[in-house]
Order: sequence, then structure tokens, then C-alpha cells
Amino acid sequence: MKEKNKIMRIIHISDYHLDKKSANDSATIASMLSETLKSINNEKKIDLILYSGDMINTGGSSYDSIGTAFKGFELIFIDKILKTLNLPKNNFLFTIGNHDIDRNADSKYVEMGLSQTLTTEEEVISFYESKSEEGIKRVLPYKLFEKKFYNKVFSENDYYQSNYESCYKLYIDGLKIGVACLNSAWRCYDSEKDKGRILIGERQITNSYNFLKDCDVKIAISHHHYGWLAEFENTIIDKLLNIHFDIYFCGHTHSNQAEYCIKPDGKLFTFVAPGVLSKNKLTALNDYKNGFSLIDYNLEEAKATSTFYIQVYLISYKKMTNVLIVDAERVIRSTLKERLEYEGYVVDTAQSRSEATGKLERSAFDVMLCDISLPEKDALDLLSVAHDSCPDLPVIMLSKLKGLDVAIDCIRRGAYDYIEKPIDLNKLLNSIRDSLQVKSQNRATKQSSGPEVNTGNKPAVAAGDD
Repeated sequence: MKEKNKIMRIIHISDYHLDKKSANDSATIASMLSETLKSINNEKKIDLILYSGDMINTGGSSYDSIGTAFKGFELIFIDKILKTLNLPKNNFLFTIGNHDIDRNADSKYVEMGLSQTLTTEEEVISFYESKSEEGIKRVLPYKLFEKKFYNKVFSENDYYQSNYESCYKLYIDGLKIGVACLNSAWRCYDSEKDKGRILIGERQITNSYNFLKDCDVKIAISHHHYGWLAEFENTIIDKLLNIHFDIYFCGHTHSNQAEYCIKPDGKLFTFVAPGVLSKNKLTALNDYKNGFSLIDYNLEEAKATSTFYIQVYLISYKKMTNVLIVDAERVIRSTLKERLEYEGYVVDTAQSRSEATGKLERSAFDVMLCDISLPEKDALDLLSVAHDSCPDLPVIMLSKLKGLDVAIDCIRRGAYDYIEKPIDLNKLLNSIRDSLQVKSQNRATKQSSGPEVNTGNKPAVAAGDD
């Protein structure tokens, strides 16, 4: 058996919304994305691309048919990326989104009947097992595209497709990776009312697991996060995902969330797509910014590092800067988080040394802001922990304590800067920018002087200017 690769590199993409009226812009976005992925791939090979739904816009209404729209997505987007990265089709897996359905295929009377009937998980299971196409005609054009796209791509024992979920097994460096593409769009009908009403159905989860249970790593993808499901179902799906899967990807909400949940039933990495790939090509605004994420999953230790990329105005994509704020005061954490997110940073927070230590172990950060007065142990001890995790991590200490001696002690023990409270936000922002610049210069100096043994979390390289 081939030696196991320690890191599996995954690209998570969502919400392309291909529309014939803006096809040229869509092609430009695909081209810029491909160049950035090429740069990432040159650093370390990309193993898998996961697409969490909304390939086309409004059911392909701008095209002659929904099938033509799906074919356009394949030609403009998928083929471009696979050719650039020299990846086969089975390394690009996708699922259905609410824009990928034909909302006119099922009559309003059928929809009304299902809405009144599917109010318990027992009824959902019964409907799923009936295998009736009445009421799910909206998803059939997508399912036809899916069937044609993966025709003869997987061996007979390595996949199955249904009108709901589809499951695939692929082999990456000697490991068997299982991917369940869950259908959260089969009950979508009215975009304004979908939240809290749509369904997945527990049979999608259990059937997927039964097919993939011999896999080394089990991944689930859906367009909607289970928080969007009907109240009677979201806790069930949450529990089943935690029990049966290692990683869960979703899109739709266009946020940049990544979390690691440990619950009594199991543990699960959850990644929400950080942006769309259809809007804001010509704007500097951050709302619905074009973006994607890179996940490096440690197969031996079951740890994941997530890096977000956003599109730079009229250029390409750049890695988003991840900031960890450690402060016992909720008001301080929320105020700094709000301001830094406004400035374009990805922000996580911790209120204690133990919480911060856990996040430093599981995630890669570019800079840390830390209050010197934490409730558990001396925050300067956390400074040592941070540098053990990532030696070149800039740490900016925050404190109500005044005096040169405190500042000197912080700097002597490895802090980049020391800022007194109440915090001057402009001074803090300048310190963050300066620390990142120094960090970048130090890395460039080390690389130019010869090979380096990487003992920290190395960020991926993005194409284009920073």
C-alpha cells in the first residue's frame, strides 16, 4: 500500500450563479480563479475540489433550457479549472443548490400537499422510500446533468446516485475518501420562505454512511447548512452528521465561518463557503465578495487548517488575514471584531487562555491580539504557547496597565507591540499592518537565504498583487 499522505488539500467553492446575461464576467471570474488555484497547486498539489451548489442562476432562466445552463457551467467553469490543474473529473464533486432547480416543474397544488404532509421525520422517510418523482420534478434536470457528467468516471462499486443524495469513493495517496453530496434543495420552492421549511431527510445521511463506512475519511456536502432546515429535522441532521462524518461543507450563506464541533455524539469540522463567485467583480465592497477557501486536512491527526481567499478589485484573489482576539471582556472582543471585519480581516475570538490555546492548535492565524490580564494564567504564558504553535506569529498585547516596564517586559518576551487601553483603534490597525509587513519581510529573507524547515502554519500563496 502506498505511504499515506499527511495532508489532503481541498478547495471549497460555491455559488457561481451562471447567467447568460453576464457570461463574459463569469468567464473572467473563472479565469482569475484558475490562475490563483494554479499558484496554490504549485505550492502543494490540490487533491479535491468540492462545490456546494448554485452552479446556475434562477434555474437557468436566461438560457434556452436549464440543461443548456448546466452545460455552460461545465464548459466555462469546471473544464477551465480541471484543465488548469490537470485534475480528472472524479476530483471535482458538486451538489445541488436552490438555484439549480426548476421551480416550475412541480405544481403549486402538489407543493401545498407536501407542505402539509411532510411535518415529521417519519413522513419524510416514508416519502423518500416511496421513490415517487411527484413533488421532486424540480431536481430532475440537475440529476440528469449529474448523471451525464459522471458517466463512466467512477467504477461501479465506487458510486451511487439517487434523486436525493449521491455518493462517491475516490482514492488519494492510498487512502479511501468518501464524499456524500446531499440534496437540501428538493423542498426549495419560494426563496423568501425556504428558511426553516426545507428538508434533507435522515435517510440521505444514513444511506450515505452505509455506503461510505469503509472509507478512511468521510465528507458531506450540502448547499444549505442544517440550521436552515425545518425545526423538527435540524437537530436530527446535526446529530447524524456528527456521528457519521469527519468534515461537512456547505454554501448559500456567503459567510466565512469555519468551526470544529465536539459533541457527545461525535466530532465534526464544518466549513461554510466564504463568498460567492458571481458578484462584485468590479467593486471594492466586501458584501457578497467573490471568494473561496483552502482547507489542508491532516489525515493522521484529524486536524484542519482553513485559509480564505477574496477577490482583489479587478485583479485576482488574495489570502484573507486571520486575526485571533483574546480578551476576557465581551465588549472589547465584539468591538474589535466588528471593526477588524469592517477592515476586511477574518476574525475569531477567545475569552480565556484555554479557549485560545485550543484555537491556536486547530487553526492558523496571521496575528494575535491578547489582553495581558486573563482570568486563568498569566497572558504572557499564552505568548509562549502561541510562538510554540507558530514561531513567526506576531502578538500584540493589550492592557489597562500603564508604564514602560510592562511594555518592555512584553516585548522582551516576544510580543510585537504593546497597546494601552482604552485602545486607539487607528494605532492598533497600524500596528497590525506593520506586524504583517515585518512577518512577510522576514519570511522573504529566510527563503532567499536557503531552505527552511517549516515548523509553523505556512499560508498558501495567492496569485496577483496583495
